[in-house]
Amino acid sequence: MERKKNRGSAIVGVIFVLALVGIGVGVFFFIRARKYDPGTFENNSYKNKWAAVQFTAPEGYTSGTQVQDGETLYYFTKGSNIVMIMTTDQDTDVDRGLEELKATLMGVSSTTQKLGVKMDVKDTSSKMIAGKSYKYVQISFGTGGITQYIDFYGRKVHGNGICIIAVSSNSLSGIDELISKFKKY
Repeated sequence: MERKKNRGSAIVGVIFVLALVGIGVGVFFFIRARKYDPGTFENNSYKNKWAAVQFTAPEGYTSGTQVQDGETLYYFTKGSNIVMIMTTDQDTDVDRGLEELKATLMGVSSTTQKLGVKMDVKDTSSKMIAGKSYKYVQISFGTGGITQYIDFYGRKVHGNGICIIAVSSNSLSGIDELISKFKKY
């Protein structure tokens, strides 16, 4: 009787160890599959499997890329409409970065008011882009009847960061139109 009980415990132990090994292998392949990648840039399009996002610029946009110190910047421009996508292989605290950006912009806002430039800095919020939640800060500034709108979006992906900056002089709907061009990859 004691022998059957020990055999049963041994079988349960082996099944438990096999289950742990299976979980470990699954986690290893998941982490390995999500290794940082700055993305690819071709034909006015940006694709990034690591961040699960892709962007194709609307007709008439010009584009380019810059790489420096572990950061890759992709940009698309047409007149005063701009989309910039930056990825970094550095450990990133997106929430703190956006809060610091907001605080800096609010400080600048009081100075620009004295110079006759109206600047409005919105509170940090969240927005879904290509099925993923991004934190963002929205600002607008203007003088002489011209207003510029800028949204700063950020998301942490497995310790690294992706930042999207959208600029439009048309209106907030111009930014929304640009952001709607982001799709899940």
